[in-house]
Amino acid sequence: MLYIEFLSSQISSYRY
Repeated sequence: MLYIEFLSSQISSYRY
């Protein structure tokens, strides 16, 4: 589930 980690990273950057 690499895409989940990728999405999480993208979302984290987006939130900040």
